[in-house]
Amino acid sequence: MRFLRLPEFKVSFGFLLLATCWILLSDRVLLQVQSHVTSVELTQIQSFKGVMFVVTLSLLLFVLIRKAQKELRRSQEEYKGVFDLNAEPMLIYLNADKTIMRVNSATEDRFGYTWQELRKMTIADLIEEDTDKEGATVKNGQKSIVIYKKKNNETLICEETKARLLVNNKDATLVTLHDITILTKVKSEIAERETQLNLILNSITDGFFIIDEDFKVLRANDIFKKYLEKPEASIENQTLFELFPEFNGGRAHHEFLYALDHKEAVHFELIAPSAHSWLRVSAYPFDKGLSVIFRDVTKEKEGELNTLRHEQNMLALINNTEDLIWSIDKDFKYFAFNHEYETHFKYYFKEDLHIGKGALNEAQGPEHVKEWRTLYERALSGETFSIEKEFQDPVLKRQFTSIRFSPVYTAGGEVMGVGCFLQNVTKRKLYEERIEAQNKKLKEIAFITSHTLRSPLANILGLVNVLDRNNPLSEVNKQVIDNIKISAEELDVVIRNIVDRTVKLEVEEN
Repeated sequence: MRFLRLPEFKVSFGFLLLATCWILLSDRVLLQVQSHVTSVELTQIQSFKGVMFVVTLSLLLFVLIRKAQKELRRSQEEYKGVFDLNAEPMLIYLNADKTIMRVNSATEDRFGYTWQELRKMTIADLIEEDTDKEGATVKNGQKSIVIYKKKNNETLICEETKARLLVNNKDATLVTLHDITILTKVKSEIAERETQLNLILNSITDGFFIIDEDFKVLRANDIFKKYLEKPEASIENQTLFELFPEFNGGRAHHEFLYALDHKEAVHFELIAPSAHSWLRVSAYPFDKGLSVIFRDVTKEKEGELNTLRHEQNMLALINNTEDLIWSIDKDFKYFAFNHEYETHFKYYFKEDLHIGKGALNEAQGPEHVKEWRTLYERALSGETFSIEKEFQDPVLKRQFTSIRFSPVYTAGGEVMGVGCFLQNVTKRKLYEERIEAQNKKLKEIAFITSHTLRSPLANILGLVNVLDRNNPLSEVNKQVIDNIKISAEELDVVIRNIVDRTVKLEVEEN
């Protein structure tokens, strides 16, 4: 029991024990000897007993008080050592006027004041901001955060512990200061970095979250929270199984398990049923979990589907035409062609056609290669042009084609290849040749009409002018009439020739 070691208890208990024992024992002794002594001797014995009691009691009190004083001095020395040698600042001030009564060396070192300066100050002179209400009662062990100011005006953030005590019979307070300035700054920096990290995570357009090995969400940005049907507060300490029931056994579950087991990053795409959208997900393992980044690629998927539909429509379009369509890249290799071109290629070159096959057919000879290389290079340089070519078909004989060469550009405007469109123009060319032949014959007829027919007709007209109208039977008229007959016969021959040529032309047209 702790109270047995208290000095006041020891002195009181010792006095009580000694007095009780003295009275009981001494009275028993007197009872035994009083019949053998006189009254004077009895009085003397009682006086001696009282003196011995006082002397013995005094000696006992002296011993106990001295022992208590030794313990008090030892306690004071221990307290002084704890106070003076404590690494934390400690000070004592009077509660009446807040005057500083005593400080340890750590206080002088931490605040930069000497003891001579501090003894003239109050505790309020050191405090810059106190979290305690003014005039609040000090309780032993009471802790609070107080901002102190040092001699150089720097701040010192301390966790303060107070205890009331009596110093020279004066009410005082012992203050122990635990410097948390660095800790507070570190916490502030951590909080600031946490805020910055949250701002960064929430500023990116991708979703982000971190899970541990049990799929518990440790951190998530706002994009992730948008996909939740539950309130944001329920994210803490929740697993993906609880947040997304469809996660269990799904694609993402298996991919995450693989990443955790093999410590390898995984990349995949899936449909988020709750949001009805496509997500492109990347998961990166670390020591105790996964960091996951995902992006909504619904529009990209829709674009891919539209592109695929457009490609299918384009293929259907180019395969439903009789024209030959093909494209080559910068290395003179096929990267697109329609069915009609593939069929003709196999028919004429006796080879199968495939994507990546060289478009410069070496089997057709160096002149063929040189000709087509020149044509392709013109288009690769950015020129759009058309040519017409004639060739002999084993079955159809003469064939004429019109080929248009157009450069193919990338989205950045760079030429990436050549698009070629071949059209069979044999009918048109043959028709044009026939028209030219007819025109030639018509020119011949026109020439005959304008030259050969004109000569006899001019003779007839000239002879008519020399007729002697006054003497019709004259010899001159006879000769003129004979010449008119000759010219008329010549005119008839010319007219017959024109008629024959015209009939031939009509036959050829039909």
